[in-house]
Parts: sequence; structure tokens; C-alpha cells
Amino acid sequence: MNSSKKRGGMRLYLFAIGQSMEEILNIKIPNLNKLLFGAISWREDVENWEDVINKTVMHCNKLRPGIDNGILKDEYVKSSISEFKRIIASQVAAD
Repeated sequence: MNSSKKRGGMRLYLFAIGQSMEEILNIKIPNLNKLLFGAISWREDVENWEDVINKTVMHCNKLRPGIDNGILKDEYVKSSISEFKRIIASQVAAD
């Protein structure tokens, strides 16, 4: 089963994307809270997010240990996000 279909799965997936933005964009981000795509059109914004989703969606099952049994489990969430980030970094390095 896709982890985004389990309770809390989409929230965890979006959190993992946020935590992985340095790996996804392959740049150092000093403050994730101030990350912006810049002054771009709505269409460009959608294209940017499509790229982010396309780079990450195939790896969302790596987050499953963090949501098993329908609840978020902190120790599994941290290790799942760490694994997700590692895979994204390898993928970006290979591109």
C-alpha cells in the first residue's frame, strides 16, 4: 500500500519533502523557513512543484515505518526521513 494513503502519510510525505529540499535542489539552504521559488508565475510555480513531486513520489514508501499502524511514531519518523533524504541525495547525484 502506498504510504500516502495511510493515516498521516501525506503529512509525513510533505514534511519529508520540506526536510529534503537541500537534497532535492542540490544546494545549501541556510533557512528552510525562508525558501521561495522567487517571483514567478503560477504556472512556473506548478512546474517547480511537479519537478519536486516527480523526484520524490517514488520513494514515499520509505516513510512507511513512520506511519505503520495508523499513527506517527517519532523514532520511526526520524529514521524514515533520514532514509528518504539519503535516497533523494543519491538520485540527485546520479542525475
